[in-house]
Amino acid sequence: MNKKGFTLIELIAAIMLLGIILVMVSLNVVRHLEKNKRKIILESAKSYVTVINDNNYINDPDKVISSSTVESINPKIKKQIAGDLPSSGSVTVNATTKKVSSATLVFDKYRVVFNGTKYTISAN
Repeated sequence: MNKKGFTLIELIAAIMLLGIILVMVSLNVVRHLEKNKRKIILESAKSYVTVINDNNYINDPDKVISSSTVESINPKIKKQIAGDLPSSGSVTVNATTKKVSSATLVFDKYRVVFNGTKYTISAN
């Protein structure tokens, strides 16, 4: 008797092997997407601080920001931001230099902290 085909054990082994490969690939895709999301959030935060620095003119009282929450800043600058706006946080502007001295910005599940020179991002 010469039967052609696969045994049940061979089929189960092949399906398990495909399942393991699928899990490994999907984990790498999720990790890659998360890494890119962090980059995008960081770039949005940098854009946010740059727009505030570029538009914080002392002669224009509507644009001057000393220390404020993002909820009050967002309506003033939202058209100039490249990327997402933070959902909450605070920004402090140095009275002498008229530049952002520190900022804490919350985007989705990430918190970006700017200390005047360096940006750090962490899970919120």
